[in-house]
Amino acid sequence: MAGSQPYKCDFHIHTPISKCYKDKSVTPDGIIQAALGKGLDAIAITDHNSIEGISGVIAASAGTGIIVFPGFELTAAGGHIIAIFDPGTKLFTLAEVV
Repeated sequence: MAGSQPYKCDFHIHTPISKCYKDKSVTPDGIIQAALGKGLDAIAITDHNSIEGISGVIAASAGTGIIVFPGFELTAAGGHIIAIFDPGTKLFTLAEVV
């Protein structure tokens, strides 16, 4: 299709807010630098049952060109559900869901 282009994305990224995250010293800037190092165009922050790590990563992404999609990984009976939202979604809206 004319004008189409591929984007490199990772839509399942945790921060140290998630209990399963091994290196608790990683910062939001470190997450953005790692994404840049992998040549990513967009990421989604999907911590387990929390949105607390999103705002720092969004702030760290300013001026980098990386799009940050807010989200979360909800624990459900039988597994997990990953929910990803439009980058313009207000975090207080997500807080009502998690």
